[in-house]
Amino acid sequence: MSDIKVTQAEIDLLLNSADVQVRTEFGKCTVVTVRLRNGFILTESSACVDPANYDVELGKKL
Repeated sequence: MSDIKVTQAEIDLLLNSADVQVRTEFGKCTVVTVRLRNGFILTESSACVDPANYDVELGKKL
């Protein structure tokens, strides 16, 4: 096993200095796009079946 590790503090530093965009698609899907300082882009999404259950804050957390 390697001794090279990424700490939570390093991850937090990367995310705190990143450009983050959150948008809602089709009234029930949260799409989060993150551009890191080095230009790398991460995109994730979460959605629910019924728009009545949609919660953007929960989508951001997930």
